[in-house]
Amino acid sequence: MKNITEKLKQLLSALASVKPATWVRVLIFLLTTANLVLTELGKPPLPFSDTQVGQLASWIAFGLSSLWAAWKNNSFTPAAQFADLLLQHARDNDVNIENCGLTYQNTNDESLQYTVNIKEEQNG
Repeated sequence: MKNITEKLKQLLSALASVKPATWVRVLIFLLTTANLVLTELGKPPLPFSDTQVGQLASWIAFGLSSLWAAWKNNSFTPAAQFADLLLQHARDNDVNIENCGLTYQNTNDESLQYTVNIKEEQNG
């Protein structure tokens, strides 16, 4: 029994890390396979019209794009774009708070100018 429980935990852990796009592809595959098998057996296919499927796909696309737009950091101002750039440098381990001097300059034409100066490590 312990072996079965351990295998079930491993399976659930593996399934939890599967990307949502993979689940969508598997679901579409299963639905189209079921529809094909039912049609070949002379049974009525799944009770969804083409219009209903199209509407559902549109609503799903709308919902996902709305969530993505709300979730993502939308940087419109030069200051926000500078902050995004600084964050990217920090993620790439180019800079950190201890070893950088930062300069931000907002010019009249709203272009973004920045300078990241890495201070030399002092061995002492």
